[in-house]
Amino acid sequence: MPNNEHLSPSQESAGAGSARSDIEYFCVQNEGDIKSFLTGILRDRDLVDDAYQRTVMRAMMSAENVRRQTLGGWLFKIALNEARQILRQ
Repeated sequence: MPNNEHLSPSQESAGAGSARSDIEYFCVQNEGDIKSFLTGILRDRDLVDDAYQRTVMRAMMSAENVRRQTLGGWLFKIALNEARQILRQ
């Protein structure tokens, strides 16, 4: 499960740059958990890698819309939506 208490040191600063740093740090620290979640849905390593990459990209593009307190759930929701999109293709 995601570990929200291990966010980057940029927590003290504000702005989209800080949010992007937090998202990047969270993704790196929780890559295994996110990919395990995606594997349960997609059951294909290549698709999991694609969904993970798309998840990180979408999260970075929407960084200004996230609250740090809900970062983990928000990121897993993006991952779920990306997996569903891949299954529809």
